This record gives sequence, structure tokens and C-alpha cells, in this order.
Amino acid sequence: MPKLSGLQLIEALDSPSPPAVIFITAYESFAVDAFREGAIDYLLKPLDEERLAIAVDRARRSLETRDAGERIAELRGALTSLQIEDEAREQSRYEKHLWVSSRGHVTRVPVSEVRWFQAEGDYVVVHAEGGDYLIHDSLRDLESRLDPEKFLRVHRSAIVATHSVAGVGRTEFGVLQLRLVDGSAVSVSRTYKKATRAALGI
Repeated sequence: MPKLSGLQLIEALDSPSPPAVIFITAYESFAVDAFREGAIDYLLKPLDEERLAIAVDRARRSLETRDAGERIAELRGALTSLQIEDEAREQSRYEKHLWVSSRGHVTRVPVSEVRWFQAEGDYVVVHAEGGDYLIHDSLRDLESRLDPEKFLRVHRSAIVATHSVAGVGRTEFGVLQLRLVDGSAVSVSRTYKKATRAALGI
């Protein structure tokens, strides 16, 4: 080739999907370099047509294998993106903060600061880092809006934040009881005992 050798050409083909290259030459001394650069085959003149057919078939299979690998990689990438988007949508539907009334003012309490929720009639007491607040809500409805990876129903009247659990014990009657970081003791009812133990790994 004028101005450019076959080896220089294959070195210049620096792309994610370079073509399959078959060298046809009268010089056998460059074979090692050709294969090092990724050549599919290295044929010497005079050319044998059967040998060429084998080389072309090998090149075709190499491209098909590479294309299949690229398609699989693309599918895996698309699947990963969909999973990330799905997780993001799932996370976005959970409560990030609660608006509570406190001393005549409306205050925003981050859900991440809540230690536990306690049912109180038609209300729920929010036990948080900044204090206790009362909201007009039901524990069942509230539970559906909380991230189950971070909050755990342990009693029909209590939901705890798993990060706030400091220890586990039992009452004098053998009832499982959670000790929280704020010193609160929350009993676990028989209905939620198995799920609580599994979630906390105890």
C-alpha cells in the first residue's frame, strides 16, 4: 500500500469495533507483529483459495461473536439502567419528611430523624430527635408511606426505625422488647415477632 504498511494501518484502527483483518503478503517476517496487533489470519503468497476461504470464515465468526458480546453488554447496560430507575421511583414514593403541628406552628420533621411511631387513638405520636409530635393519621396509612427497608412494624400500635434500635431484651413476662437509642422500650407483639427477628437478624 502506498505511504502506509498493513501493520501501520491496523495500528491506526483504534476504535471500539475495529474490522477483522486478514493479512495477505509475500513476507512471512511480519506474522508475529500482525497477530500481536489482532490480525485474524496471516496468508502468504501465492494465495491458496481454500486457505483464504477458511480465513474469511474465521473472520466472519469472530465478528459474529464480537457483535453478540456487544449486544449482550448493551442489554446488560439497559437492564442495569432500568433497575436503577425502578429503584429511584420506588424510593421517591416514600415519605421524606412529615409536617407536624407544634405549639401553634407547623414544623417539617425529616423522616430520617424519626425513631419510632406510636398509635394514639385517631392520632400518631412521632418520636423524633427534636421531640415528640402529634399527627392526625393512622399507623396503617403511615406504614404504607414508609420505606420498609428503614421502618419496621413491631406491634399494631408501633413502628420503629431500624437504625434507632440499640438493643433487644425481654420483659418479665418473656415478651420481646426493643430498646431504642432514646431510651424508649417498645414491645414486639407475637404477630410481628418473626418478621422483627428476621429484619434485625436476631
